Amino acid sequence: MNLAAELRRKLANAIGSTDWHTALEAVPRELFLGDAVYRYEPERGWTPVRRSEMSTDDWLALAYTDETWVTQIDGVMAEDAAGPVVIVRPTSSSTFPGLIVLMLEAAGISEGDRALEIGTGPAWDLPA
Repeated sequence: MNLAAELRRKLANAIGSTDWHTALEAVPRELFLGDAVYRYEPERGWTPVRRSEMSTDDWLALAYTDETWVTQIDGVMAEDAAGPVVIVRPTSSSTFPGLIVLMLEAAGISEGDRALEIGTGPAWDLPA
């Protein structure tokens, strides 16, 4: 078993959903993160963490934590940030898998169902 598959299995086991276990093991979360994410550091603000600046193993470990990774702040994608961003308005993220599973279970979505998920962001980011 490769590292990504092993980390997906561990994440699926940690979340503990019997209904969504197979999907959690199968879906490669790192594909949803792009090439960078923001990590909040109290002393610096939102700091971009780039895939190219870490080992593959470290990037995969980051991707498979049950944590939300911010991908955009105030319209600036993490991969485009020149350095830490002090604005505290994340405008896009990859929500932590445990919450996604809770929402899917609460909605009663199961195998064979079709669902459309639309991420709209905060109201101030919507067109007038």
